[in-house]
Formats: sequence, C-alpha cells, structure tokens
Amino acid sequence: MKIFDRILSTFSAKGTAPYPELKKLLSGYNSQRAAPEILYLGDSVVERVSWGDKDKRTLDVMVADRLRNQKRLLCVSHSAYHLKVYYYLLKVLSCTHQKPDLVILPLNIRSFAPQWDLNPNWQFNEEIAALEEFLKDPSRIPVISQNKEVIPFTEQEKGMGLDFPFTHLKRFGEFQEIINSNPTSDEEKTFRKKQIFIFHYLHPLSDSHPKLMFFPQIIGLCRELNIRLFIYVTPVNYQSGQRYVGKAFADLLSANVNVVRQKMETNLDQALHFLDLSLALPSEAFFHADEASEHLNQYGRAQLTEILANEVVSMGTNVKVGVAPL
Repeated sequence: MKIFDRILSTFSAKGTAPYPELKKLLSGYNSQRAAPEILYLGDSVVERVSWGDKDKRTLDVMVADRLRNQKRLLCVSHSAYHLKVYYYLLKVLSCTHQKPDLVILPLNIRSFAPQWDLNPNWQFNEEIAALEEFLKDPSRIPVISQNKEVIPFTEQEKGMGLDFPFTHLKRFGEFQEIINSNPTSDEEKTFRKKQIFIFHYLHPLSDSHPKLMFFPQIIGLCRELNIRLFIYVTPVNYQSGQRYVGKAFADLLSANVNVVRQKMETNLDQALHFLDLSLALPSEAFFHADEASEHLNQYGRAQLTEILANEVVSMGTNVKVGVAPL
C-alpha cells in the first residue's frame, strides 16, 4: 500500500516496531491459549495513576482484580485513543481465531472537542493505516514509528474560528495561548481555568460529528461478531467545571452526552449496554480537585471500578475477571 509505505518511510529514521497495541490484541485473540472473555479498550484514563497514590494499580487492573475468580480481561489502551481507533481495533477481531464475549468501551466526551479532535498528534493515521494493512494481510503485524516528534499546530489551525459559550475567545490559537500562559494573579488563574473547562467540554456536539459516525459502525460490527458491548461515558470533573464556569456547565456537558445517547437509542438491546458516568464522581476523585482532566486518583479509580464491575455483573455475564497473561 503506497500511502502506508510513505508513512513508514517518513518515520524510519526514528525507529519502527510492530504496532504494540495490535500485537497485544492478537496475543489475546489469535493465539492457542484460551482467550480473555472481556476486552477493555481505553485512553489515558485507563493507564494513568497519580504521583500521590499509594495504590498504583491502573483502572483496568483494578476492574480485573475486583472480579478476578472466573473470567479474564485484556486491556488495549493508549493515550488519546478515540472511537475511530477503537473501530479499527475491533475490526481486527473479524479475522482472529477467538473473540471476547464482552467489550468495555469508555467514551471520553472530550474526544469530540476541537482540543482533542483536531490535535495533529492524536489522529493516529499511521496506526489506522497499519490496522487497515493488517486486515488485508493478517499474516504479519505492520510496524509503526516509535518516539514520534510532537507535531505543532499550523497557523491556519490556530486561526480556526470556534463557537463556545461563556467566553469571548473565538479562535483555536487564543485558547492555546491561554492554556500555555503562566498567570500570577488569582484573577488570571481563575480565568485560565475557566477557559480550559470551556475548551475541553463545552463545544456543542453535533450528531454529524465525524468521529461519532463510527458509533453505529462499532455497534453493527460487535453485533455481527456476536460480541456484547458495554459503553460508558468517562467521568468528568464537573464539580470543578461548575465552580469555574457556573451551574450551566453540567447542563451543557449533559447536552453533549445526550447527542451520543440519541445516536444509540435505536440500537439498545440486551447485547448493548450504555451508562452515562460523566457526572458520577466528585472533584476529589481526580488527580487535582480543580483540573479539567478525566484522570482519576486511587479513590476515583476504586469508585469507578465498583460501578463498572457491578454493571458488568448486572448484564448477566457472571463475570469474574483476571488479567490475561501476555
């Protein structure tokens, strides 16, 4: 594939290796060993632990430990993964020898916001090209570049017009300047925090958003492969959002979640479970009580683990999970 070869040649000087997340997925579902019954996809929320945590278990390990004794869990995650990458990873299961019984798929509502959605470092074009290449030839795992350099935003991207509520900022670059600033006064610090919460979560989500278009495809693919699907919306530090933006923060966040929910309503059945956890956890559950991030400390991960484990059981899976050997 010429496009794929060109992408690889661009990064050849930085070193390449077989696509790690694909390799991990295949180790669970294309080997001679018994396959993990649960596949947990995820972004950095699954992977990160706070420096102050005494319990350094990641979220996926906590979920596995919570339900350990009967069935196994394999987690495939990477910082900033989103629906498009999840779709192509799940598509790989169409050509594996074994398949999970259940896929747990977290939906990070920020992944639709321009701050994440348009970031050139989080498009994963090389990874998606590798997955497409594998689907054409499953006999080998394509290589991808390692230690990629950070791609800066172009001036055109910085000048892009945006429409957010509760702010006078109208261009992508204006938000970036505020985020990268180092305010000294309390007023400046408060203003900066407010803009970050707005930038991360309050861009009105359209039901025609390009990444949201992968939702029906994911649902249809799992149905075709006879895989049950548990989708949950990642918890957001909404209490801090309300402190900086106002009470309308939670309402506007929920409005975006409802766009996702409506995309799924006609597909809900016993094989598809949806849970909105965007407002489920208090500020104290996150790395920092006033941070616009979804990363959870040990107490937040423990609370989310309990919710997820109980939901998995309520789906009738009789699942107890252990981490799959790799």
